[in-house]
This record gives sequence, C-alpha cells and structure tokens, in this order.
Amino acid sequence: MSFNTRRTAFVSFGSALACLLSGTSLAYQAPSQSTESVETTSGGFDEIVVTASRREQNLQDVGISVTAFGGKALEELGVRQTIDIVGQVPGLRMNQYSSASPVFNIRGVSQNSFDDHLETPVAVYIDDAYVAFAGAQSVPTFDIERVEVLRGPQGTLFGRNATGGLIHFISKRPTETLDGYLSVMGGTNGHANLEGAISGPLAENVQARLAGAYTYRRPYLKNDLGNGGQGLNNYAFRGQLAFQPSETLNVLFIGRYSKNDNEKQTTPAGVPAYPDADGLGLFVGPDENPWGTCNGCDAVGWRDTDGNPYAVSADTAGTFNRKLYGGQARIEWDLGGVSLISITDVLWNRRTTFSDDDGSPNPLFESQYYQRSRQFSEELRLSGQGADFRWTTGFYYLNTRSNNGLHLASFTDFVSGYDARMRTKSWSLFGQAEYDITPSLTLIAGLRYVEDKKTADVHSLETFAGVTTAELFFNPTTYPELAKRKWTDYAARVQVNYKVNDDVLLYAGFNRGIKGPNFIAPAFTPFIAEDAPHGGETLLSYEAGLKSSFLDRRVRLNLSGFIYDYKDYQAYSYKDLVSAIRNKPASAMGLEAELTVIPVEGLTISSGLSAMKSKVKDVELPSGRVVSTDLPQSPGISGNAVVNYETPVSDALKVSANFAMTWSDNFTFGLFPAEVNKEPGYASGNLRLSISDIGDRWSISAFGNNIWKEFYRTYTLDSSAFGSVANHYVEPRWFGLELRYKFGV
Repeated sequence: MSFNTRRTAFVSFGSALACLLSGTSLAYQAPSQSTESVETTSGGFDEIVVTASRREQNLQDVGISVTAFGGKALEELGVRQTIDIVGQVPGLRMNQYSSASPVFNIRGVSQNSFDDHLETPVAVYIDDAYVAFAGAQSVPTFDIERVEVLRGPQGTLFGRNATGGLIHFISKRPTETLDGYLSVMGGTNGHANLEGAISGPLAENVQARLAGAYTYRRPYLKNDLGNGGQGLNNYAFRGQLAFQPSETLNVLFIGRYSKNDNEKQTTPAGVPAYPDADGLGLFVGPDENPWGTCNGCDAVGWRDTDGNPYAVSADTAGTFNRKLYGGQARIEWDLGGVSLISITDVLWNRRTTFSDDDGSPNPLFESQYYQRSRQFSEELRLSGQGADFRWTTGFYYLNTRSNNGLHLASFTDFVSGYDARMRTKSWSLFGQAEYDITPSLTLIAGLRYVEDKKTADVHSLETFAGVTTAELFFNPTTYPELAKRKWTDYAARVQVNYKVNDDVLLYAGFNRGIKGPNFIAPAFTPFIAEDAPHGGETLLSYEAGLKSSFLDRRVRLNLSGFIYDYKDYQAYSYKDLVSAIRNKPASAMGLEAELTVIPVEGLTISSGLSAMKSKVKDVELPSGRVVSTDLPQSPGISGNAVVNYETPVSDALKVSANFAMTWSDNFTFGLFPAEVNKEPGYASGNLRLSISDIGDRWSISAFGNNIWKEFYRTYTLDSSAFGSVANHYVEPRWFGLELRYKFGV
C-alpha cells in the first residue's frame, strides 16, 4: 500500500465522517446532561465509565475504538471465561485448541503460536497488570466489574507489545458496606458452575472482598476408544484487602489462585488429508486414495465414517493441568495536584499438556508440553491536570522467566522436541499529554521508549529407536550473536479530538505500535539456529472515528476506520510440526461500526460490524513458491447483535429476554492458504430468559447456547504430510438453568 493511497483513503474517510457529522449535529443537538445522570426518565443510556486512557472517562468521550461490558452485561451474555467475550466485539476473534490456550486476534493482528514464552500482540491485562504468557490469559471471569477491549495499537500508555490492541479485565473492589452474591448453574453436556463473592468492612478504613468460582463440564467430544475431550474442571479464588491510612493514600492487596485439574481437554477430531504440490493440506475426498490405502482414508488406512465432528476415534485422550497464582500491591497517593500510582504484580504459571495431535486411532504422533514460568512487573505512574491540560508519565519494568518443553513421539520410535529456558528483562519510560486548544478541540501526543534484553537456552533433540539423529544447542555460548539480544524502540501517538457538542466526538490520529523480538524453539528437524530468533515488528496505524449519541440519547452510533502499514510483521507459520516466524511486509484496512438503540423503554438493540481487507507479502510456501496471503483470521465481514428486553410483570417481579448472535464470513486460520486452513462462514446464537425481583436481588434464568447447533472450528493443525488434520470445534448446543442471589447494598 503506497503512502499516497494510504493518505488519500485516510483523508477520504475523515471527510466522509465530517459530512456525516455535520448532518448529525444539526439534526440531533441534544441539551447538555450531567454525566452523573445519563440514565434519564426518557429511557436514555447508562453512562459507561472506562479507563482506556489510564483515567476514568465516559466511553463516548474517549477517542479510541473501545468496547466495554459492565457486570450486568457480562451476566446477561453468560460470560464465565475470558474467552467468552469473543464474538461480542467487532474485529475480535480467537484461535483456541484448549480452554486455557487462547490466541486473541484484533483486526487480523495476532500471534498464532501457542508457545507460552511468546508474547502476543493483543495484550491482556488483569486489574491493570500485564499478563505476559498466553497460557495464563484464559481464566474464570467471576466477580468482574467490567471488561474493556481496545482496538488498535496502544503503545504509549499500556505499551507492552500491544500492536493489535488489548483486553482489560477489572475485578470488583472491596466495599465499605456488605455486598456479595451467590450463583449456581447446571446444564446439559454435564455443565456445572458455582461462584460467589462477599465484601464489606473489617475495621475503620479497612475493607475486604473474597470471591471464588468452580466450573465443570463433561467432555463434549465422544471418543469411541476411551475418554473424550474438551472437558472442564477448574476452580479459582481471589482475595482483596483495601485500607486507607490517610485521606490521600489508598492501598490494595490482591491475591489470586486458579487450578485446572486433570481436564480432558486437548483431543482433536482427525480428518484424513494429504499435501498438494505446494505442501499445503487438502482434505481426502470420499473417492480419493492419495496414500494408496483405501478411498477416503489417511496414510495408515483410517477414515472418518460418520462425519460427526463431535465423535472422534483417538487412541489416547488428551489431558490438561495448570496452576496459576500470584498477587498484586496497588498504592494510590494524592500528592496535591499530582497523583502517584504504583502497581507491583507477580504471577506464576505451572502447566502440563498431553495431546493426541493426529486425532486418529493410530499413534501417528502425540505431544507432551510443559511450562514453568514466572513474571514480575512494576509500574509507576504520575498524572495531573490543569484547566486545559492533562498529563500522565511513568516507568514500567518487566522480568519474565520461562522453562518450557515440547516432546513429540510416534509409533515409529521417532521422538523429537526441545527443552528451553527463556529470559526477558524490559523497562520503558512513557508519557502522554492532552491539551485543549479550544473548549472543543484537543491535541493528544504520547511517547514510550522501550528496552528489551532477551536470552534463550534451547536444547533440541531428535532420536529414532533411541539413536540421536539430530541435535541443536542454542544458547549465548554456542550462538552469542543470536541467542542473546538487546532491542530498543519507541511507540508514539498523535491525535486530534473534536467535540462538536456534548453528544458527538470526532477523532483522527496516528499511532506507531511496536512489538519486540523473540525466539522460536525448534521442535522438529531441520534444527536451524538462524531460524530461532526473529526481529521486532512495527505497525504504523492511521485511524479516524466518530462517537455520537442522539434522539435524547436513545441512539448511540460509533464508527471507526483504520489503515495499517506493517514493517517486519511477525508472520507465524506451522507446517508438518515445523514452526517458523518470519518478518514480512503486511498491510490492512477496515471499517467498524457499533450501533445501540433503545426504541421503547425496556428494549435495547445493539449491533457491531467489522469489514476489512489485508495482505501479507513475500510468504514462502513449503514448496518454495512465494505468494501474498491474508492476515490469519481476518474475515472480510463479521458482526454481532444483541437484543435485550426487560419489563415488569407486577409490582414485585420483572422478566427479561436476551438474544446474542455472532456471525462471520469465511477466513483462513493460518498464514498459508491451504484448503484445510480455510473456514467457511458461520452464524451462532445464544438465548437467555430470566425472571427476577424488581430490585435484582434474586433471579432465575434459563438459557441455551449455540441454539441452532452451528459447528465450526476454533483451531486446526495442518499435519497433512502425516496423513491427517487435527480440528477443534466449538461446543455443541447446550441448555442450562442459573439461580443467582445478591445480598447487601
């Protein structure tokens, strides 16, 4: 994409917004309202407060593409895991082979590897703390105040590798009065969930909150050779202690613990396949015999006889075990005109995975993965403001250690894999300022300087019948220039916000997003030392948008358009067990829209739409042919819709109905345009019916998820050179009943 094309498209989109804005402001200039009383007697919207700019603001006053969910909305949508918000946000997708191994994708920006030591370009924050390892990003979402999803590079204030955007989960805080809830849920597919919280004062200026959750699901993949797959068995706890030593000082301690206990998780559904001339996987047709075994069969003569994606024939059941635990100390100090915030966070992750990766009754290859990781982070932020000026500056430090290994085995006495130790030390300085040029026009500028130091110590080994056939020692001693790296770069932001009136905001800006270099641990031959490291990536983002509310705040319309120009995009490929990351040029452009309407009192209709086009250049296929491909998981069009209706049926009772739908155009899972990587379009819906008292003290809800039994893949592995492809599918339709009781204020 040339600079002139980029500039023309950017200016054209801005002009279109200006034209739309001029008509909107004339037709819908609403009177000024206090932000404390946005929920009016005429039935307007509640105010949504977010911290996307590291300070509390009304969602409609933030010049960022952000979608936020409060606790009530999360409850109505049935969100119980971090991954459950996918499909409810324009441009947000996910690649997932187990419930605890998500790879989030925003606007086509993702890191499709499940290696836990690799940081993803969609940053995940929990209570203002960055979660470095992908395997620690999926946790139960109980007792949550809100979730914020920020689209586009967030490099200046949040910073850490957030070229695609970020997802922020904020827990409910301790309260000065008694508060809490208890929820019990049961459903088909062997679902069970118990969660609750209690909060209140312990002494003067001291409050505490304790919350916990337990989730169980019987494996929904039925295995005719043994235990099935995709089951859940996890529990989690969170404890918080807050106290106020003085009127200007607030201290909060948070402790977390989560355990996935012997879950039957990672068994895939195998489908016979074979590679084409380019080395890309093709499904074996019912009348094809590419392996010379039988029609429709894989390389060892097995075929799927029923075509049911939820019935598998796996010789070994996959298992997943994980412990996550950590803590945080948060200090907020009002220094008189200046606020100081310190966030100290530590997290440990212990996990093991065993998987039958071919998904067939034959022991073609199986894998064992382990990780022992630890991260420590410290962030110091100073902020202040004047009559027309607001600023934030700070320091961030991150230290991670990861010991992990992957071992692959086959019935042919072939064994291959690695044991690796990865270390990262990173620090950064950042700042952002907002200046009101006029009461309506604001200039925003931000900058972050980052320094990373990374080291890798990898031992890759391949054996056959106990005899070593290939080996690599990759460490700072054997490869001093490759295994130990120092990287410095900067992220930057320049933006203009124009507030037409109290209900209409127009913004346009430029972001320079960055993501640091890292290492791939070679698990399969050829072991090439030069292929282990990859460089950092730079994303130049141009974005303009409109945020508006009109018709007495019964209609809210948010629009955004973006153009991405990648320098050295970290293109991840996976073919026949060989992982690789290559830095390639890439580009993308798209439009997003979010519309929420309250046509009558009690009825809210929300919808989101994402349309985009992308290209990754100079992609080398396994055959050596060079092509251009799309960014992984970047459908041309995708969207979501939610309809919620609530009405009283008596002086004491009310009923509500919630329907949520998500849909997607076809897309490709990986970088390579293989037939087995292409996923057709789909649409899925959930329905929830509730009865409760007028004060929302108690509720009884019946619900159905995936109500029209749509099945689509959440992950696929192109292992066609071994005769099959491993697929993971969304959970089939299930129904449930939930009882919820709230107490306190």
